[in-house]
Amino acid sequence: MLNCKKIISLLLFCICCVAVHSQNNTWLIGTWNGNGNQVNGIKSQLIKMIVIESVDGETFAGSRTTEINDRYHAKIVTAVTGSLNDKEMTLQNGIVLFKKEPVKGQWWDCSSCTPQNRIFIKGDSLILTTRISGCQHNCDGTTVYYRLLCEYDSVMQRYLVGRFGTPADIAAFKSCEQRKKEDTVRTAIAAAEKRVIHNEDSIAQTKSIQAKQHRDSLEAAAAYLRKRHKTVTDSTSIIDSIAKEKKQRIEDSIAKVRKYHKQVQDSITQAQALAKKRWQQSQDSINVAKQKEQQRIRDSLNNAVVLAKKRQKEIDDSLALAKLREQQRLQDSVIAAKKHQQFIADSTKNALTIAKKRQKEIDDSLALVKQQEQQRLQDSIAAAKKRQKFIDDSTNNAIAAAKKRQQQIDDSLSLVKQREQKRIKDSLDNVAALAKQRQKEIDDSLALVKQQEQQRLQDSIAAAKKRQKFIDDSTNNAITAAKKRQQQIDDSLLLIKQLEQQRIQDSVTAVKIRQQQIEDSLAAIRDKEQRRIADSISNAAILAKQRRKFVEDSTNDAIATAKLRQKQVEDSLLVVQQKEQKRIQDSISNIALLEKIHQQHIADSIAKANGTGNPSAAKAFETRTNVLVQTYHITTPDILIELFDNAQIDGDRVSVYHNKELIVNNQMLNKDPITFKIHADSAHREHAFTMIAENLGAIAPNTALMRITVGTQIYKLGIKTDLQTNAKIVFEYDGN
Repeated sequence: MLNCKKIISLLLFCICCVAVHSQNNTWLIGTWNGNGNQVNGIKSQLIKMIVIESVDGETFAGSRTTEINDRYHAKIVTAVTGSLNDKEMTLQNGIVLFKKEPVKGQWWDCSSCTPQNRIFIKGDSLILTTRISGCQHNCDGTTVYYRLLCEYDSVMQRYLVGRFGTPADIAAFKSCEQRKKEDTVRTAIAAAEKRVIHNEDSIAQTKSIQAKQHRDSLEAAAAYLRKRHKTVTDSTSIIDSIAKEKKQRIEDSIAKVRKYHKQVQDSITQAQALAKKRWQQSQDSINVAKQKEQQRIRDSLNNAVVLAKKRQKEIDDSLALAKLREQQRLQDSVIAAKKHQQFIADSTKNALTIAKKRQKEIDDSLALVKQQEQQRLQDSIAAAKKRQKFIDDSTNNAIAAAKKRQQQIDDSLSLVKQREQKRIKDSLDNVAALAKQRQKEIDDSLALVKQQEQQRLQDSIAAAKKRQKFIDDSTNNAITAAKKRQQQIDDSLLLIKQLEQQRIQDSVTAVKIRQQQIEDSLAAIRDKEQRRIADSISNAAILAKQRRKFVEDSTNDAIATAKLRQKQVEDSLLVVQQKEQKRIQDSISNIALLEKIHQQHIADSIAKANGTGNPSAAKAFETRTNVLVQTYHITTPDILIELFDNAQIDGDRVSVYHNKELIVNNQMLNKDPITFKIHADSAHREHAFTMIAENLGAIAPNTALMRITVGTQIYKLGIKTDLQTNAKIVFEYDGN
């Protein structure tokens, strides 16, 4: 029973391993759309498509469809199989599943051609290219198939970008969900800006309406004054006829004045109510904007924290992967060294076998010589003994050299292993310390930004409350002053009424005597009332203007402060985000560069230990094929040459000879140029430069960009070299 359980557990473990291994390539399943074939740089009218139907471990199977995009739609469907691993991808044609021949011509059979396949990331797509060259004219060309990354979930997207993308693609990677969130945020920001513009338009429209109402009230007051002036003039002309009618008119005038003052007071009250209502609306808008801004700041801070944690996890995963790869490479190096050690042991064993066989042949030869030539027995025996001693010495020397070589290899391997383990441990410790320090800096910066934003919001709220209190006090003072002024007007009117009644009663008894006095009194009263009415209207208008200007200034200041605060918050968050992205990208670049340097050191150490490293520059200059790339004829004697790594920096190292003289010795190409100057003259007209590849870098072949400056002329030349060929550039000086 126990054995059955063990067997079942083992079978389940094997099935899980197979499922996990096959799951790594399940992303191949689906439709890969193609954009046609390119022959001699011209796109044909072919529509191509690959449908992967099943995946089993590293192998997969499906069908390839090729169709001519015309009215006949000739079509051929072929079964395809292939495999994909970390080193290469193969894709082979199988049987023809369906075929419809073209109207003119036929389908070409390209099954004997060997395509070169490659998968990489470009933008938001996963690109598969198949290239055929040197086979048949109708088969040669490049076909591009693609699938959108958004067809996969976020985990698979990150896996594909990490496997097939460059460090720049990995650093700039964003899942489709993140892009949708960013689009949503942009839409919300646009809506908020539109709302602010709408509020500004509403404020401008309200101001226009208030100004129009103010102008209308002033015009009505002026018309009333003109009408009142005419009435007073008419009453003065007919006062001599009937004193009683004059008294009635004066009372009517007083009633109209009161009515007018009441209208003015109502207008002032309405203006104050409208201004207060408008101010309340502005305050509500500011509060809503403030709440939205606080919510947006909190959401931004939370998103920044989540992004930082996610980025930290990615860095940890990258470190773990780098550590696993370094351990695997070290194990491969040890296995290669053991194989080499086994090869030396086998060589030693073969040498001993050959020596024994040779000894046997010598013995047979001695017996044959003894039988055939008795006369020369002594000389032959002496020669045989001498030969035997030489063979023994050679065998002993070979065994001693092999043991010494084996000991050297063991010591070298042990030393290399210790050094590499120490380097890996130191690099991992440095990277971990750097990541911890970076995480601490991110946390400190986020806490500082959050604290500053909270303090600024509190200061803004306190200033707004203080401003609100000042506005309330000003409003109360204005209302109190208006009431006091109204009371003064009422008292004045009451006093005037009493005086006028007394004067009218006196004038009844002595109309003729008091007529002139009444006229003077009426004139004085008219002027006084006109001045008071004008002063009241002017004061009311000035007070309304001041109040309106104060409300407008307060509203504009609050809106400007809110906009300025919003812009400052957005700028600060944008600066923080850009700094964090730049620091994370720098960290990723440093890790990638450190990994490449470690790989180069490991490769150089293993090559040195095995004795199979690259030849020296002098030997490579003499033994490799020198390919003439370009010849330049110049008339300026001074030549400036700069060398860069062409395309991606992948650790390419080169040496350069000038007329068989080494001027650049095993230097690495990067973004900073390797610079050297040469002066030509009539005695030295020919100057030949030979570039030698010391390695192939991370991406073969060794590529370099040479920029040549001769006087005002600048030449740029792309150079490719490998471990079999060198690149040669010649300058012929044609000057005097």
